Amino acid sequence: MGDAAKRPGIFDRALALLERAGTWGLAAMAVVAAIAIYVWSAAAGFPRPIAAVVALYALAGALWLHASLLEVQSQRRRSASLPDYEKWNLVTTFTFAQAASLWADRRPELGLDDSAYAIYSMLKEQARAGSLDALAQGPEFHRGSLALRGDLLRLAKRMKQRPRFLFNRHLK
Repeated sequence: MGDAAKRPGIFDRALALLERAGTWGLAAMAVVAAIAIYVWSAAAGFPRPIAAVVALYALAGALWLHASLLEVQSQRRRSASLPDYEKWNLVTTFTFAQAASLWADRRPELGLDDSAYAIYSMLKEQARAGSLDALAQGPEFHRGSLALRGDLLRLAKRMKQRPRFLFNRHLK
């Protein structure tokens, strides 16, 4: 028998099913399960109104389970995309792309999503305006432009923000 830690748990199997079936597939499975329970209840001799209520509760339960699994899945994806702040404490110079991703609580190697891109645009604007002391590579600021931790820290304080990669010295 294999190590229990290496075997997928029931949540992992349910999340894998969620991935394969998709949202409409699972909704269809919930409806089919409710119909099957209604048919079983009617065949077992339950009065039809009671069988309908049992099927309705089965449908509601299946849809609630579906919503719960979607929430667990989104939380797992979110935690998988968080950077290791302890390691980033050692870095003193950041590219704009790294700083934007970290500011948006994303690992820089995942690239810029919408929230990180908005922060990247803000960094460029602040650097052009002179509010952020940064080193442009070429005539313009771009993703590879460099900024020091201290300069980013001053900008964050001035903007009344506390990005975790700059203010995480207390985290373990």
